[in-house]
Amino acid sequence: MEAALPKHISLVVMPRVLFPQTFMALNVLEPRYERMVKTCLSAHEGLGILFQMESLTVRASEDQLDQLKERIGTYGLISDWYPQPDNTLALNIDGLRRFRVMAAAQESDGLIRAEVQWLPEENSTPVSPEHQHLADLLKEITHHPLAKECDFHFNLQDAKSVSLNLAHLLPLPDPDKQQLLECDTSTERLRKITAMLSAKNR
Repeated sequence: MEAALPKHISLVVMPRVLFPQTFMALNVLEPRYERMVKTCLSAHEGLGILFQMESLTVRASEDQLDQLKERIGTYGLISDWYPQPDNTLALNIDGLRRFRVMAAAQESDGLIRAEVQWLPEENSTPVSPEHQHLADLLKEITHHPLAKECDFHFNLQDAKSVSLNLAHLLPLPDPDKQQLLECDTSTERLRKITAMLSAKNR
């Protein structure tokens, strides 16, 4: 697996968070991203989703690029794509692996390429009694009428699967979701989710 991961990837810097084991629907309009999609599909490569409240323009400053260093994002593969009536390109992206940006540069059309460090895969562990209520919550969410059309793939007995999918599905602010993405273990992520839900219900 490690040998197949590239050292440099294309980045989409945007105010949304992608988690491993989840998916993201994304509309593409700008020429720089259209080129990125063509390259990803022809070369069977993925792309990186990196959270930032403000997207970068096609002429980002050196300071803006430097600020991307050490940020954590998620690498994903385009699993489906189709043109839209408004001339945008709709993508489905499957999240695979977390990465840390080591350096970033912008190409002539504004596409950002980054040198990345791949973060270790989280171990799969059983959901502890402490967090069983979160596995139950995830099950409830997926049984909601609005979720019937979604094709969910997760393991309610696995803490890693529960933590990533719950972080993806809960209606939390994206800065909070980024905090959850940066957690190195499922236990840490589940504890943060519990704290966020408790604060929201006060």
